[in-house]
Amino acid sequence: MGLPSEWALSFFRHLEGERGLSENSIAAYQKDLEQFSVFLDKSGALIPDELDGALVRGFIYHLNRAGISRRSAGRKLSTVRTFFRYLCRENILQSNPAVHIASPKQEKSLPKFLSASEMEAILDRMEHQGGLQDLRDRAVFYLLYSSGLRVSELCSLSLGQGMSLDTGSSENELRITGKGDKERIVPVGQEAARAVAEYLAVRGSSGGMGASLFLNSRGGPLFPRAVRHLLGKFMAKLSIFKRISPHMLRHSFATHLLNNGADLRSVQEMLGHVSLSTTQMYTHVSKERVKKEYDAAHPHARKGEME
Repeated sequence: MGLPSEWALSFFRHLEGERGLSENSIAAYQKDLEQFSVFLDKSGALIPDELDGALVRGFIYHLNRAGISRRSAGRKLSTVRTFFRYLCRENILQSNPAVHIASPKQEKSLPKFLSASEMEAILDRMEHQGGLQDLRDRAVFYLLYSSGLRVSELCSLSLGQGMSLDTGSSENELRITGKGDKERIVPVGQEAARAVAEYLAVRGSSGGMGASLFLNSRGGPLFPRAVRHLLGKFMAKLSIFKRISPHMLRHSFATHLLNNGADLRSVQEMLGHVSLSTTQMYTHVSKERVKKEYDAAHPHARKGEME
């Protein structure tokens, strides 16, 4: 038998009523627990008598054998651990069988970014766009790439917020309040300043000082999800069929700076990273690029090809 249905139903009521989770979040918990319950059923374990750490480890091993990524397996383990914690709180279980089970070690994936040539091609096509929404989308793209903003930071920009953009100056900058309400100053390139200025010339000053800089088609503020959507539509309009996210532009900003000799500490400050180790992942991107170029170009890079 798998998990008793009354345990699961009680847990889901707890997630909805006490923790106030959304339907989507509860559905994710439900899917993970159903998978665990199926595993228990196939194992033939007597529940709750044989519900122990060995069974939980067996579940993780089963996920690994099934080709489930370590990230997904870690999330499922977290679901099981939270579920057991709730059962202990309700005195259904005496101890949490998953409390000492280590989460699968996560794979280190390099951030996705656009190459310098890809970026040039996109920016070149943008120059031929007009109209309020196109000008807005171009300004959004330029700011994300020029300043490495998080999409939440971009959406929080308001008219006049620490912003003095002179299209003929190389001293443009933005005052940003990032994670943890930490303030930082980020530079804005001349092309990005021009794109914002051209958008503002059409947008006007509706809403007054303090109103959101970037507006949706109904005149309301842009939200992060809308930015992701408009980038996709804008790229398709430019006949660029590559999935581009706001965070990919932030990754491209950091990677291109480091590839062109920028100091790691300076990039850390511009990105608003608390820890230098977070910024250091971009050095791995640069090293990976160099290695690929070496493998592709050096005649003795691949053993046996010259024999």
